Amino acid sequence: IAICLSILLRWSMLATLFSAGAVFGAIVAAAALSRVPLVALACWLEPARKDGLAASVGRPESETLVLAAVAGLLVGLLFTGFVALPAAAIAALAGWGVARVAIAKVQGQTGDVLGASQQLAEIGILAVFTALLA
Repeated sequence: IAICLSILLRWSMLATLFSAGAVFGAIVAAAALSRVPLVALACWLEPARKDGLAASVGRPESETLVLAAVAGLLVGLLFTGFVALPAAAIAALAGWGVARVAIAKVQGQTGDVLGASQQLAEIGILAVFTALLA
């Protein structure tokens, strides 16, 4: 049910952005900005299981997180202008919220946690773009 609602919500926002002529920039910016919380959680949170896939992949360095954040913000600014700033703030809040739940429920990060952070950030970003660009 959550996947279906997620797809329908994004579809609705993208349709609104399409009718406003702002869909291309919004898609590119949302794709770039929504990956930053994923990298942040992978960098900051320990893997939930020591024998899980997340543990075997390793954790990115702090420099990688800085590079991801700068690149995501630059792409967002390039394609949506200063609307990327509140969108980046929403992405950060989504990542923080997912991190809090992950710590409480599984004591760290897993692939599902990282994927959820990206998906929720993308939905929040698209909501900002829909509200401010359409």
